[in-house]
Amino acid sequence: NAFGLSSRKILETFYPIEKISFDPKEKRYFTSLKSLLVGFKTKDDIVDPKTDEVIHKANKKISAPVKKRVGRLGKGSQKIEIDGESLIGCFLFEDLVDKKTGEVISGITQAITEDTLKLIEKHGIQEINILHVDEELPDTTIRETMLAAKVETQDEAIREIYKRLRPGDPPTAEIAKTLFWNLF
Repeated sequence: NAFGLSSRKILETFYPIEKISFDPKEKRYFTSLKSLLVGFKTKDDIVDPKTDEVIHKANKKISAPVKKRVGRLGKGSQKIEIDGESLIGCFLFEDLVDKKTGEVISGITQAITEDTLKLIEKHGIQEINILHVDEELPDTTIRETMLAAKVETQDEAIREIYKRLRPGDPPTAEIAKTLFWNLF
């Protein structure tokens, strides 16, 4: 944030973003085959269209080798139903907002919980974007740093850095910026 980037821009720089669709009428979650994450549980068999071989059985978690095989199918946009509970522990890429009230239901970078899923269903949110963090790509350092940082603007971030470099010396905005940019 000290460089003036938004939280969304930082996250999309370091993590692929995956789209999850929700059908509020049937209470079912879907994703594209290319967006399947290791650990997701599918509700349908995944079949190789060329050989009719079942690559992955329904109600089983996706493993790393299966994900690689699915990635080679070439039908990345095909939708597949996933178990909503597979999303528990995934991280939101954007705020979940109640369209009627404008209230933020759950914030960016928050882990999805059972309560989050209930809120998605209650408010009929039809699409969420999550950070691609799974057993293959488990590093959440950037996300955790952003969650711990209590700064919202570039000026606040630069002042926070200044306070750590020169504790006890109250910074003015201009002095803090000058010191920060001279570091680079």
